Amino acid sequence: MVISKVHALVAYLDVEARRASDPVKRISFLRDAVSILHAWETAYRGTEGGKLCLPDLHTPNRVQLYPNGYDPSVPMPEVLLSLPTHGTKTKKKGRVYQAPVYIKLHPQPAVCLLSHLWAFQQMCYLSGFPIRHYILRPSTYTQKGFREAPYSGCLFTKMVQKHLKAIQLFNHETAHSFRRGALQAAAQAAGPSQSAQLAAAAAAGRIQTPAVVQLYLHPERHLARLGRE
Repeated sequence: MVISKVHALVAYLDVEARRASDPVKRISFLRDAVSILHAWETAYRGTEGGKLCLPDLHTPNRVQLYPNGYDPSVPMPEVLLSLPTHGTKTKKKGRVYQAPVYIKLHPQPAVCLLSHLWAFQQMCYLSGFPIRHYILRPSTYTQKGFREAPYSGCLFTKMVQKHLKAIQLFNHETAHSFRRGALQAAAQAAGPSQSAQLAAAAAAGRIQTPAVVQLYLHPERHLARLGRE
């Protein structure tokens, strides 16, 4: 995954959200845009990102934004601190064991995760589907509402592939393509020094093992896996 595809996906989803007359479809398009931006900016694995919930959201001073549930009067911060209540693949326990993830206001609103997240939460609230715990909820089987459940990595992959095909940019990407692409982008932004690249990618992915970071930065290792998918 590369940043140009991320931006193309979000632009497409924003247009589709504005066109949709059905509130569930409109919210679903916005949810997908938030999911994609969140996956890219946080470099979470697909399953982990789909577990994002209201108790995860904090001010930089580690004060919960929504201690009593979603409140539409809470203003959008310039910096949001995400402290997962759930574990990850490598760290099974929750908040106190997780590295914090800071999400900053983007200078371009069209690709700003914070702007999209706040618009999405408000749209859910105003449309009669307020967020109670999980933020990125899957649709019900009848497509008339949303289930109180996390958005799985499998659903995320299917969603991304569907939208990439719609804009004719699909190249066998999966949920994990976002984590790999985000780490590679962080490494490239660090400059020519290999040690700086490894450090930047490790920080972006919250990875402690250098050998694991090198696997993410390998230019061709993922191609065999994509060919099987």
